[in-house]
Amino acid sequence: MEQRDKPSNNPKKTAIVAGAAGLTGSFLLDILARDKSFERIIVLSRKAMKPAQPKVKEIIVDFSKLDKYDFWPDAHVLFCCIGTTIKKAGSEENFRKVDFDIPVKLAEQCALYNIGYHLISSIGADAASRNFYLRTKGETEEALKTLGLPSLSIYRPSMLFGPRKENRPGERFGKIIMYMVHPLMLGPLKKYRGIHAYSVAKGMVNHAKSSPEGVHIFESEEIKKLAKTHP
Repeated sequence: MEQRDKPSNNPKKTAIVAGAAGLTGSFLLDILARDKSFERIIVLSRKAMKPAQPKVKEIIVDFSKLDKYDFWPDAHVLFCCIGTTIKKAGSEENFRKVDFDIPVKLAEQCALYNIGYHLISSIGADAASRNFYLRTKGETEEALKTLGLPSLSIYRPSMLFGPRKENRPGERFGKIIMYMVHPLMLGPLKKYRGIHAYSVAKGMVNHAKSSPEGVHIFESEEIKKLAKTHP
């Protein structure tokens, strides 16, 4: 069942985006839609978003049955921006279904069809962490590393700045504190500085355009540098 070969005569790429309705995903979709390096963008959704960009095709999918869809052979890169909160998910079990199960199932298809994979994780992600959120993020990263992906890029941003659609009072307070302490976060603390979601999205797209092989992990300050490059 080897299906890794990709046609190489077309320099323009087809990208898949999962999680395009979220904060970073919405910025990423807009950047891809305006980037001439990408000929087609496939948005995977659980409910209709109805994106207006002409290059974008939305597909309503069942994330538990991703092997049933026929768009995989055409794709070159997948951006996984899917994520939730335990409060929104309602339980740790439901949170894990979103933040572990879906990214891994997407990656399994990417490994099968030789598709580069780009994942938004979190600063502090660690499979050995006592914190459930960070442990789940770390376990997701470790699971992806075992799948034989041709290219795996993991982005670990600190607190994300940007206009969210949903109301998160606790996060809003955290952002105020983050702005206040930013100038004091130097040396080893620099990686904990907040980052705007647009910068994360731009960094992901720029890095994807360089067609990297192997495993790459970027934290906030490195993501900011990626966002300023134009390969």
